[in-house]
Amino acid sequence: MTKLGLRAYGAGDDPAPGSVPVSVVILTRDEDPNIGRCLASVAWADQVVVVDSGSTDGTVPIAHSLGAEVVQQPWLGYSGQREFSLRLPLLRHDWVYFVDADEWVSPQLANEISGRLRAPSCVAFSHRLRLVFQGTWIRHCGWYSGSWVVRLVDKRYTKYDGSLIGERACVDGPVCRLRNDIVDDDRKGLAAWLRKHVHYAELEAERRGKPAPLLQRVRALRSRDDSRPLIRAVMKDVVYPSVPAKPVALFTYMYISRLGLLDGLAGLRFCFYHAWHEVSVAALQAGPTTAGRDVICVDTHLARRAVGEMVHDECDNGLGRDTPSCAVIAISLRRALRRPAGRNIRVSKQQPASPSAPAVSDLSAARPGLSSATRPFRPPGRHRSRGR
Repeated sequence: MTKLGLRAYGAGDDPAPGSVPVSVVILTRDEDPNIGRCLASVAWADQVVVVDSGSTDGTVPIAHSLGAEVVQQPWLGYSGQREFSLRLPLLRHDWVYFVDADEWVSPQLANEISGRLRAPSCVAFSHRLRLVFQGTWIRHCGWYSGSWVVRLVDKRYTKYDGSLIGERACVDGPVCRLRNDIVDDDRKGLAAWLRKHVHYAELEAERRGKPAPLLQRVRALRSRDDSRPLIRAVMKDVVYPSVPAKPVALFTYMYISRLGLLDGLAGLRFCFYHAWHEVSVAALQAGPTTAGRDVICVDTHLARRAVGEMVHDECDNGLGRDTPSCAVIAISLRRALRRPAGRNIRVSKQQPASPSAPAVSDLSAARPGLSSATRPFRPPGRHRSRGR
């Protein structure tokens, strides 16, 4: 078993509570086992905002009791929820630090953030994750060394990329690295972890679709604007789609080549479950799934916020208030986010789609100002979204 060697920030640690000029944002849904520890570990920040997407447990009361500001927002997707949070008018600082509810910050990381923000030389900072799985820090398996993620950002130069899963911050400027790590230690147990990764597999199957030709993948890599290290982007976007027998290859790579065996029984299970994840993705790609339906529900909700005004204009121009379907709205959103349309949409020939949609390249669709002006539509029953 690999020892973690860290503890969470607590009372009496430096920096002093509320002394660092940064807004910490925590996305939650039913995080009762984790949220208290997470909030206590970011008490050094001047502002802590919890963006909750419909918790039914004690998450929100606990957040209120520990002094956090709570915003209720139905789930917009992994990228959309972060973009929405980044544009909240109530954020008091340009620097925003995203922390997941199952993570906690050490005194060393808090001190480093405090010092680096006094005179920042970049527009974002990345750090690594120390993932704790079944009580063991997964130090090997290739996981820790490649876990760099951009979380501390200047919101004036940052947007999120609209990915279904594996959302990434797109930063217009230099990114620096922090020496200290954040710790990911979910207290909800293995069963919750497995359920979460089944959902991830559904989204990953939807994201991958049919692999693009190699040349197209290389060109896309050259024009990327995300903050991933180049080698990681090459391996994931160019090399991995062409690897045969992905589950076997992944297990061999993680457990043997990257020494996952040194992480003990937890390491064995961790590598096995990642191979199982690849089996699940392949099976979902090969047959009908419910993933598309889930995605359309998210897309429809986003569309009501992102292109609601455009749809209202269409109604006012003669389509009728009861006519626009979820398909029209979702197609408009897909155009805005530069995603291919039509895979999971059935469009009636009697219902013409909008010929054009405004560009939303900055993902400003998630801004709260749009939601207040958008009235919900209830599409006729014949226009129903379908999975693949």
